[in-house]
Amino acid sequence: MNRNYNIAVKGTSTTLKRYASIDDTVDAIQRIVKENHEAVMDLSKQMEGDTEEETFHNIWQFVRDYIRYQNDDKGVEQLRTPQRTLHDKIGDCDDFSILISAMLTNLEYNHYLVVAAYKKRSQWQHIYPIVYDE
Repeated sequence: MNRNYNIAVKGTSTTLKRYASIDDTVDAIQRIVKENHEAVMDLSKQMEGDTEEETFHNIWQFVRDYIRYQNDDKGVEQLRTPQRTLHDKIGDCDDFSILISAMLTNLEYNHYLVVAAYKKRSQWQHIYPIVYDE
């Protein structure tokens, strides 16, 4: 698998909203994926395996190996485009979800985002993509 992922990045990081709600965040994630998925088309195709399971494993392994997990500053919800995450090589669960969702979109896999709250129902702590079969 080719490991050269130098993707052009334009613009600067912008905080969308301080203390964003889950609805704000999920809406923004979906918009970012829709507007930016084509930027990682070549990478997506490199993740394809002989089976769906191999493709999913390749995507997950790539993200785990290539992107360092780093939380946003407290009270700030920063969402990176897929190309920004690849450029910076850092991100949190929503950045991972954006990158993975963009790749799944390019490979035409139906998927959705799962939001998890572990402490209080109103305080979400995690988000991740799930592929589903109709």
